[in-house]
Amino acid sequence: MTVLREAWRRSPWLTALALAHGALLAALLIGVAVDDMQVLGINRWIKPAKFAASIALYLGSLAWYAPDLGDARARRWAYVTAGTTMVIEMVAITMQAARGMTSHYNIATLLDAVVFQTMGIAIALNTVAMVRCAVLAWRRYVLAPSAWQLGITLGLAIAILGSLIGPVMVVHNAHTMGAADGGPGLPFVNWSTVAGDLRIAHFIGLHALQGLPLIAALWGRRAVLIATGLWSAFTLATLVQALAGRPLLAV
Repeated sequence: MTVLREAWRRSPWLTALALAHGALLAALLIGVAVDDMQVLGINRWIKPAKFAASIALYLGSLAWYAPDLGDARARRWAYVTAGTTMVIEMVAITMQAARGMTSHYNIATLLDAVVFQTMGIAIALNTVAMVRCAVLAWRRYVLAPSAWQLGITLGLAIAILGSLIGPVMVVHNAHTMGAADGGPGLPFVNWSTVAGDLRIAHFIGLHALQGLPLIAALWGRRAVLIATGLWSAFTLATLVQALAGRPLLAV
């Protein structure tokens, strides 16, 4: 509760949205348990559940980092944009799941195409917001260098690179390389076990935003620099592996 109160003090807007996505995650997991309808071979509520969890972490992290990104005025646009675009993304994914339809790469009908295009615009704007946050974090680091500030700056930088894997999936019109989407996959995350899967590198890159600041806080500057190199290499390796059509784990 102390952490929650402090997060609320730092950014009530993003903390409220993070909590809302956490509550939505709980509801979606109930849906997974009671509803057996599938989309692309998995329970239709698993995908929105994964996004709810990821977005809750993302917005909660930004809320916690607020004091490290400058004053409220400097970060206002980025924070409003991040929160708003993530709500749009979550509404679209959940709505399509409720309809029994895919949300990404789906242009089968006019409604599906509009939903997918709207999601694309939202994610593009969110990436711009992340760039703004990275610039603010870097400026603070230059003024007051610390391992923590460096971890946030590098975490944002790798997360931005991870987000840019999204357009690769859009160009390919799928996240699976070497097979159709919806084949055999790992439990819950459903990363392909028979072909390359671009979502893996996307996931690893995005969540540097949580991992690198934590490493910086626990072990300092040298550790976060080493971790940044390893995190970047692993993200790149999984991207190359996916583009080659090879699964991370063949089961």
